[in-house]
Amino acid sequence: RGLVEAGQMYLSMGAALKATRFFQTAIDKGFATATAYVGLGRAHLLKQKQEEAVAAFTKAVEKDPLNGELWFELAQARTGPTQDDPEAVRLCRLALELDPDNAWLMTRIAMNEELWKQVQEPAKPGEAADGS
Repeated sequence: RGLVEAGQMYLSMGAALKATRFFQTAIDKGFATATAYVGLGRAHLLKQKQEEAVAAFTKAVEKDPLNGELWFELAQARTGPTQDDPEAVRLCRLALELDPDNAWLMTRIAMNEELWKQVQEPAKPGEAADGS
């Protein structure tokens, strides 16, 4: 647990490399929690390593699949600053479906006006939020 907290401290200071080391060490030592993977994903994003970030957020979602915030983090990692990804829109819809009363989640999605519009539009036929 201390390793994850140290990783979060370094992450908050913008020290992505040190944060990555602490999160990865925690995971390697058996503390492979959603929190550890989220921290690792955020550290990878700071280093502009999108593929590694997506992989870490995917692991976080696997650890806690009913947490809408994790699905949003995964969507953000997939798209970067453009938000031009139908899969990211689907993931944001799923996040809101899982956690419809989460003000943080709604605010984060609404911060990108275009994404918010897309998420609010009804899904097209064959485009269920859960991917089925």
